[in-house]
Amino acid sequence: MVGYQVIFYIVLVSLLQARSSSQADVPKATCDRKKVIHETHCAEALLKIIYEADGNLDPLEIHVERIFGNCVVMLDKPFNLKVPKKEVQDGFSKIFAQCHNLSGRFEPKTGVVFRTRPRVIGTLEDDTPFGKPVCVGTKNLVKDQDCMAAFDKIHTNAQNIVVHNDGQASNVEHASVGTCDVGVFTSDMSAITVAKKDLLGPLKLMLSTCKGQWSGVSLQKGVTGRNGRLLMRAASTKDNF
Repeated sequence: MVGYQVIFYIVLVSLLQARSSSQADVPKATCDRKKVIHETHCAEALLKIIYEADGNLDPLEIHVERIFGNCVVMLDKPFNLKVPKKEVQDGFSKIFAQCHNLSGRFEPKTGVVFRTRPRVIGTLEDDTPFGKPVCVGTKNLVKDQDCMAAFDKIHTNAQNIVVHNDGQASNVEHASVGTCDVGVFTSDMSAITVAKKDLLGPLKLMLSTCKGQWSGVSLQKGVTGRNGRLLMRAASTKDNF
């Protein structure tokens, strides 16, 4: 009888330890009490994510970002990974359940990272009107002629598409001359598909509007991914751009 009790006790302890270990292995969301959002806005932002016909995220996208009101929902994933809509909804639900109206981060063991944050005023966000320059006051100003010269240095292929200097497709390209660095990149880290000639007008508008300050513009076309935007900015080479 004593032997049976000892065996039962050992089995019980083992089960409790296994349960405790299993619970410890379940990832939890981390919340940032310094950054307040609106949970209801997050739900609206989630509805703006575009999926493939099969219900998965575009596999060519690495970063997906949507905004509504004072909530930005962001998702990072490996290239070519298919992430179903349910996994996206479940991932953000973990953040909402634990963080509510606070920014949060949830990183399950799938290679996908879910994050929420508040809107940043005075910069390029996912709902910035297309073609409208955004200016940010900075101590270090750029010279228009330097920005134009930097833009000229950005590489293209035979079809005038912006590419890396080795001719390969790219999701970010920039060049610097004197006071100015000009960058062209996609918000979702999918490949750039824009013709360089189509960027000249927006660049000139940025420079004339912002008069030497940090300037940026969001463009609707020129990216491979379904949720992406093409972004261009001109910044001082002395700033952390």
